[in-house]
Amino acid sequence: MAVHRRTYRTYEGALTAPSQRLLVLPRYALREIFASRLSALLLFICCVPLIVELVIVYLYHAPSARALLHMAPSEILSIDERFFYNILALQGGMALAFAAWVGPLIVAPDLANGALTLYLSRPISRTEYVAGKLMALLALLSAITWVPVLIVFAFQGGLAGGGWAASLLRIAIGTLLSSLLWIGLLAFLSVALSAWVRWRAAATGLFFAVFFVGAGMGEMWNQTLKTRWGSLLNLNFLIDLVWRDLFGLQIRRGLPISAAWAVLVSVTLVCAWLLDQRLRAREVAR
Repeated sequence: MAVHRRTYRTYEGALTAPSQRLLVLPRYALREIFASRLSALLLFICCVPLIVELVIVYLYHAPSARALLHMAPSEILSIDERFFYNILALQGGMALAFAAWVGPLIVAPDLANGALTLYLSRPISRTEYVAGKLMALLALLSAITWVPVLIVFAFQGGLAGGGWAASLLRIAIGTLLSSLLWIGLLAFLSVALSAWVRWRAAATGLFFAVFFVGAGMGEMWNQTLKTRWGSLLNLNFLIDLVWRDLFGLQIRRGLPISAAWAVLVSVTLVCAWLLDQRLRAREVAR
């Protein structure tokens, strides 16, 4: 057949299952993330505190080990709601730093190199593309946040026995809900900013600015107008407020919990909308 008689025809052959197509995206996203040794090093550093926390729980239940180390019982932290809250706060701070570094690697390279059109020309929708890409980041952030805390919780429950875990199930539920809210916010914010900015250094700087510059502006607003509503700009304060409520700890006065939830969920939804607006395949004619 002559070349000029060949015309475009849609593919009508067999397709793989949608779930299999979806898993291709996180697999290659993880490969791209860990192509940088610094990403692997950061993930390792984020997992180091888990060892320390497990040792603390073990020493709490091992008088012979404390005697061997010449440690008084008062030198061991109490294993209660505040202990697990402090663990989550530490892991959450590490997750913020990790998302700032890894988030720009998820979508920005595809936009910068014009690869989005190639992705969407396959049997993959924009929703599946975003879900597949975010799946890799959410899995890594989960490994930093709620997974270590629940491992420590299970270890403590096994050593304590007597229905300890069942009596304090609120800790496990609070850990899971707090972490899902936090990693969802971090994932959508980091990916949305990098999709619009594209330049990695600028996206990382803007990501930190949202948290730290916003906190400064909120405090300035509070001091100027003698109010507490400026704290709505401080995402760190809002997430801490929600976490304390979920763990049953004393809450900082000044803002209602409902307002904190509303702002955090709204920021996540706005980031999802911005990402949807940016991820549109375009054909460039030269």
